Amino acid sequence: MKSKQSKRNRTLLNNTSKEIERIVDKFKSNRGEMNSLGNKILKQIQVRTRLGFGVAKGNRKVRLAKLSNSYKDTRKGKIRFFTTKTGQVIRISNKKAIRPKGLSRGTTASKSNLTATGLMLNSLTAKVAGRRIFITLENKKGKDIFGTPSKTSTNAKAGYQANQGRRFLDLASFEVKMFKQIVTKKLIALGAKMLKKL
Repeated sequence: MKSKQSKRNRTLLNNTSKEIERIVDKFKSNRGEMNSLGNKILKQIQVRTRLGFGVAKGNRKVRLAKLSNSYKDTRKGKIRFFTTKTGQVIRISNKKAIRPKGLSRGTTASKSNLTATGLMLNSLTAKVAGRRIFITLENKKGKDIFGTPSKTSTNAKAGYQANQGRRFLDLASFEVKMFKQIVTKKLIALGAKMLKKL
């Protein structure tokens, strides 16, 4: 008697697992749903970063490392640095400090939120390849806050920022939990819809 019940339970569990796999597979193969999810993840990374938070090892949400005083002064228009053809760096002070026109409205001169002109965060893209979502950076070169063409690409900037303790291109634990809940709700709704058709 017990063996029959045990067999029934195993069969039920097996059938349930297959049904769940079928629902998940249906969701992953839905291009519209995957694109929508990818765009939500992208926007969340942008919002969290612009609020001044990055992701540390272990997926902890942390405040981004502060800006150096000299860089703050540069963003305030107080000083500028120039490199000569011989590689010498020259610092020029500006008594009539004027906020550089290229400094994004999404930041302040002293705020560390990976937003100077805004190009790097705006270059984030969400791509669906097969049944996976990839958040990547389009490799672009724009202008600096003073309107001078930049020699540094967005990818190089992201790598530099990560090395400086400003890692952002990832999801923190709370974001992983948030998106798990979103996907779970969608899978439950999809499962209910599929059952109605049976």
